[in-house]
Parts: sequence; structure tokens; C-alpha cells
Amino acid sequence: GEGTEPDNTTNECVCQKGYYETGTDGFGRRICSPL
Repeated sequence: GEGTEPDNTTNECVCQKGYYETGTDGFGRRICSPL
């Protein structure tokens, strides 16, 4: 999703450094935005 990067440990997308989860898109993926 937007503002995310893959986490090789959990195989999920996580927010990039300095970004915070603001919701999910139509596919249930995280959407992250900078503060």
C-alpha cells in the first residue's frame, strides 16, 4: 500500500519510517501517511 515497505520477517507491508497507519485501502492493505 501507499507509504509502506515490505517486512521480510512477517512477509507483510509495514509503514515506512516516519509514516503512520491511517487506514486501509479497498484491498485491505495498510495506507500510511507522514505526520
